[in-house]
Amino acid sequence: MNEITSSHEIHVNQIRQWRNAFLGQIPSIFANENKKADQNEGGYKNQIENLYAEVGRLTTQLS
Repeated sequence: MNEITSSHEIHVNQIRQWRNAFLGQIPSIFANENKKADQNEGGYKNQIENLYAEVGRLTTQLS
């Protein structure tokens, strides 16, 4: 941390506050990412189902 504080001219206490704030929020950060991934997965599954249904309709129209 001393290297960071000297190179960027930031007080050590400020770096510690930022680090502690980040470490305290890590679980919520990853929880939000997991929610987004689950939402995307659900959307993709929905889209795949719709595409298979469309392929089925088009196949029966050609027959």
